[in-house]
Amino acid sequence: MVGDGFGRVVDLVESGLRLVSDNPDAELVGARREAGAPLMALVGFVADEDTDGAGAVVAEDEKFVVGDALERTTRRAGYLWAYGNDAWGAYGNNHGHVTLTVRRLGEVSPPGSAGDPAGAGAR
Repeated sequence: MVGDGFGRVVDLVESGLRLVSDNPDAELVGARREAGAPLMALVGFVADEDTDGAGAVVAEDEKFVVGDALERTTRRAGYLWAYGNDAWGAYGNNHGHVTLTVRRLGEVSPPGSAGDPAGAGAR
C-alpha cells in the first residue's frame, strides 16, 4: 500500500524529530497517530492516568491495538476512546463506519486482593 509506505517514512522522520528536539510528543502532519500500529488499525485508549498527591504521573493511560478482536482487562476504571490509526491531518477523507462492541466478561478482582491471590487480576 503506497500510503502506508509514505506513512512509514513520515513516521521515521517524526521519530528523528523527537530525538533531536528531545521532545517525545513532537508530531508531524502525515505521521500515523500510533507509529507502531498498522495504518487504520482500530486503536483503544483508556483514559485512566493515575497521579500522586504532587500531580506526578504514577501510571500512564492505557493505549492498545484492538484490531479485529481483543479481550483485555484494564488496570483501573476509566473512559474508553477508540479511533482509526490514520495520519494526523488526514481524517477528513475517511468514510464508512465501525461497529465496536464492549462487554463486561466477568467481575475482576483488584490485583493483590483476596479474590486475586496470584496478583494477576484474574476473572
